[in-house]
Amino acid sequence: MDAPVRSDVIQALFCPQAPMHDGAVVVQPNAAQGGRIKAARVLLPLAQASALSGEFGTRHRAAIGLTEESDALVIVVSEESGHVRLAEEGKVGDPLDRGALCARLMRRLAQPEGQAVVPGDV
Repeated sequence: MDAPVRSDVIQALFCPQAPMHDGAVVVQPNAAQGGRIKAARVLLPLAQASALSGEFGTRHRAAIGLTEESDALVIVVSEESGHVRLAEEGKVGDPLDRGALCARLMRRLAQPEGQAVVPGDV
């Protein structure tokens, strides 16, 4: 898949009646273009951490699991509550509103390649 990251595309992918609504969407970041969707309906590794809160289901465990095995920054949306959180370095953050999410993503995209992001700074 090679598609722009736009709200209509994301909504179409995650519509419950859509064949690709289960699984993750992989976005390749690009500061100039905002990123491209490279894959959809991707199955992610589940978190290995045994001390995860019972409030987190498979979606959150997959988001955390991916960040345990890679340097990915994962946006995870709760199907039940609609809360949006970021997962990074094996941890999931508190719910974010649109402004806070945008600010954190823009800071992350502004990091020069290869430069480490300080945990909690995304």
